[in-house]
Amino acid sequence: MRDSATLVGRWEPQSYIPSQGQAMDLTTLPPAQQADLVWVLTSEGTIRIGDLEGTYTVDGQTIYARNPDSGDVTEFQFQLSQNQLAVERSGEIEKGVLLLVRDR
Repeated sequence: MRDSATLVGRWEPQSYIPSQGQAMDLTTLPPAQQADLVWVLTSEGTIRIGDLEGTYTVDGQTIYARNPDSGDVTEFQFQLSQNQLAVERSGEIEKGVLLLVRDR
């Protein structure tokens, strides 16, 4: 199991890279739209993505985010390198990677 402590923090949107097509620069979005894409992971196991809040666990290269109201679990594959976090939602028809950078 990967140490989830390395994921703890606030992650700001940088770009979105679809499996087909050109990368989109998310830093040029209006602040409200950027805020919807901010990820916050706490050491207590809470995850916030925009206005959504739930709990998470990490197993290998997968983040399992659970909605406490519905019980639904969403899987995200991730790669972490220094201050960058690349995440891709599992099971999506349209594949793409969201690149986030650690907020300092």
